[in-house]
Amino acid sequence: MNFYQRAMSYFGPDWPRMVFLVGLIGLSVCVALLEAWPLAVLIDTVLSETPSADWVHRAFVAILPESRLGQIVGLVLIGAALQIIGYTVWMGRMVISAQLKLRGTARVRLDLFAKLQRLGLTYHNGRPQGDGLFRLTTDVAGPWGIMELVIGTAVA
Repeated sequence: MNFYQRAMSYFGPDWPRMVFLVGLIGLSVCVALLEAWPLAVLIDTVLSETPSADWVHRAFVAILPESRLGQIVGLVLIGAALQIIGYTVWMGRMVISAQLKLRGTARVRLDLFAKLQRLGLTYHNGRPQGDGLFRLTTDVAGPWGIMELVIGTAVA
């Protein structure tokens, strides 16, 4: 458990961004659930001989004009707006996720580089050439993998 706490501690200063990311994930789920409804209302209510009368269909039809053409155009605009909102939220998620990854990885690299500098020449002479560089460039991705797993598990 200490290993995971240590890995996650590199992302501690970014907790507001993580909370915002989790909020964006929740918002994207809500928008994704709503994206199917304009087409469903179009088929079940506007174009149907016997319109559906449940509360979701009534809520959509209540904000639409009375004419059939107006309802079709309104539903298309609502669907397009939901798509735009969904892609904007997705883009925000990707940007914040990249920021979190880069900031945390930079903290890990700084910490590891400071440790490697303190070790002295005898330690580095006993290691294969390039081992320290490999550690600084490759192994530092581990804490972000743990953090990504924690965020994914939290919202699942």
